[in-house]
Amino acid sequence: MKRQIKFRGKRVNGGEWVESMTISHGTIKRKSHDIFFETGENVWVGVIPETVGQFTGLVDKNGKEVYEGDILRAKEFENDFMHEDDDFLDTFTLDELRGDLKKEYVSQVRFEDGGFILEIPDCIISLCAFFGNMKKSRPIFECEVIGNIHDNPELKEE
Repeated sequence: MKRQIKFRGKRVNGGEWVESMTISHGTIKRKSHDIFFETGENVWVGVIPETVGQFTGLVDKNGKEVYEGDILRAKEFENDFMHEDDDFLDTFTLDELRGDLKKEYVSQVRFEDGGFILEIPDCIISLCAFFGNMKKSRPIFECEVIGNIHDNPELKEE
């Protein structure tokens, strides 16, 4: 599986979010911070170390990229119809296959033991289990980024 490797963090100066595929530690251009992101060709900005999170390679139901440290709302629905034939399933929309809402989870995306996870009541589940071709999944999951632990710490309590 090939995915884009990139990171997100909050700038030391200004606090806005920046993304980068290139990270450095130490001193750059006589400025000393713990972590720097390259945000343009030979343009480096210091970022707050505890805000750095890796891109999971996944996007939520709205097309928003999912990063480590994001808080997801995952809804679990019944799959009213399962079938092995992909062509047959393609004749239905996901909304037509989605049954009743069973459960709803709010959880932080974490990186643990080599993978991205969500911790939900009584278990830890690999994040990729909530994504993919939901037409062939039982149950069907719908995920949405509702914030992150740095800008919305109150959501962790939900």
